[in-house]
Amino acid sequence: MSNFNNQLRREQLITPFGVGAMTVLPDGMSIIMAGTDHWFGNDGGVLKSECEIDDWRLSGRLGVKHLYSPPTVKSNDGQMFVRGRLPDPKVPVLRFPTWYFCKYCSRMEKKELDFFGPLRCPNTSHLEKGMRPPVMFQVPYVVMCKSGHLDDFPWREWAHRSASITCMGVLRFAPSGNSNPQGTRVYCDSCKASRNLEFITSERNGRTYLSTALEKGEEFLCSGRRPWLGDSSDAKETCANDIRGSFRGSSNLYFSLVETSLYVPQSSSNVPEELLELLSRTYMNACKILANGDSVMASSMARQIDLQNNGGLKSYTDEEVIAAYDDIFGLNGATDFARDQSRESYLRMEYELFQSTFENDRLRIQESSTPYSETVSRYFDSIKLVPVLVETSALWGFTRYESNPSLSFEDGRKMLALNPSSSFAPDSWLPAKQTKGEGIYLQFSDALLKKWESRQSVISRVSKFTNTEFSDSFRSVQLSPRYAMIHTFSHLLIKQLVFYCGYSQASLKERLYVSDGDQSMSGLLIYTASGDSEGTLGGLVRMGKPGFLEQIIEQALREAEWCSNDPVCSESGEVQEDGDVINRLSACYACGLIPETACESFNLFLDRSLIVGELLAQDLSFFQISR
Repeated sequence: MSNFNNQLRREQLITPFGVGAMTVLPDGMSIIMAGTDHWFGNDGGVLKSECEIDDWRLSGRLGVKHLYSPPTVKSNDGQMFVRGRLPDPKVPVLRFPTWYFCKYCSRMEKKELDFFGPLRCPNTSHLEKGMRPPVMFQVPYVVMCKSGHLDDFPWREWAHRSASITCMGVLRFAPSGNSNPQGTRVYCDSCKASRNLEFITSERNGRTYLSTALEKGEEFLCSGRRPWLGDSSDAKETCANDIRGSFRGSSNLYFSLVETSLYVPQSSSNVPEELLELLSRTYMNACKILANGDSVMASSMARQIDLQNNGGLKSYTDEEVIAAYDDIFGLNGATDFARDQSRESYLRMEYELFQSTFENDRLRIQESSTPYSETVSRYFDSIKLVPVLVETSALWGFTRYESNPSLSFEDGRKMLALNPSSSFAPDSWLPAKQTKGEGIYLQFSDALLKKWESRQSVISRVSKFTNTEFSDSFRSVQLSPRYAMIHTFSHLLIKQLVFYCGYSQASLKERLYVSDGDQSMSGLLIYTASGDSEGTLGGLVRMGKPGFLEQIIEQALREAEWCSNDPVCSESGEVQEDGDVINRLSACYACGLIPETACESFNLFLDRSLIVGELLAQDLSFFQISR
């Protein structure tokens, strides 16, 4: 596997350029990010313990023992070093696609995945003309299937219209110069067979054109190849799916599956949070790894390491340190809930934490000392400011061809490594990133919500959604009036906040705490965790203070009354035909949709009329706007 010097940030190796993703380097070289088997080598590079991320809830939820950030260079006093020498941490990549063409003579050549250095055209005609052999470029097309497999385009089979080829002549690639594959041809020097690439990205009657039309009367199916895991036989899987052609930079070539978690203190009633914070520091990571669940051994090792650092453990007894490691290793039952795949139970811990104030280096929840105006505060039971929060995001899989969030966790992990560890195995791990941010928490009035969602007009309106459930491997959202209303309000507020807080829409995120029943939830957290390029400058928390938040909410509600696409937008879903899938009503990109990186439900279940009512149906609205 090769390593290329490229300006990719570490966070981008989780998403959007995670394992199996393709990207193009500044020199035009197309690469694919390799599997996690070779992220941490045995060549004296960065150790796993130096990159461990501590998030006890997320690791337990995903079924792994560890979360590691991509290896990176550490800095100390301006000198870049690891263990006394210059480091060279690299995430391995492979060249893909492996077919190349010469832009002068159109000759095609195929090389290995780990080929290194420039490939020059072997055509002797260049030397005869007094030219230095030109550098060849990778072809712009690949093929993929719905199971996430990826392969080179079958150039030789396509040109000869046969899956069983006998001619091995030199192929020529003649691009059209634009994005239309119809004008691009591939032809053979020996037998003069040729064919254009028309319809290679299309489907008909539920089958792909490439699989059904490559050879008349025969099918050409997926090879099961996974080039990001290498070219060994183990990297291939048995697959009988159709393949579809795609540009190598197409947006449907890679959909990352990322699960996020907000920091929740782990301490039990008898373990100080400060002690857990001390044991979670980077230089203590070796204790957790080497002890392998033995709290007594971990405590002894921590004492020795602590003597070489700040000596913070001196104020704690051995019993306290062992009890803290019991919490960390989950030996006291504190993390049993994490194996429950219910999204509601996972979010409830965060929801309960927001019911009061909290002060910690990794989480600060505050209440404003100044009251909010009655025009806004009557709709909320509480409003909290969150100057500091920590978000952990872990990559657990990906899909191609189309987004498939229902992929099982086990199948997702198999996509990331050639030899994935079993769930909760001592060496099981996933790539992750951790960033600090800030946010605003709004808890809606439960009394007003129950009164509003019991209206017959509201129930009738929500019943127009034909798609009433969204599920993936860890999340299950059952549509209800309060979910649709809070979700829509979140989008409207985000679109208004960006004009004042200094962050773009893509930098803000929503986190919905919504459920019905006896233990209902009705919370909304709007936060940012873009702690790399934009940083967290406090602008979002400032806009959540009294005097600012009221104006922003009122302006968001007024903006929601009219959309530039009305009446088309406001009448969406009014006329339904059999087979129509209605997962949005009065919402479009002009009024209620935000980037999907900011939305936790793929912009589903949105309806502006639940916020401000329709022109002739004001009884739908939860909020009453003074005019």
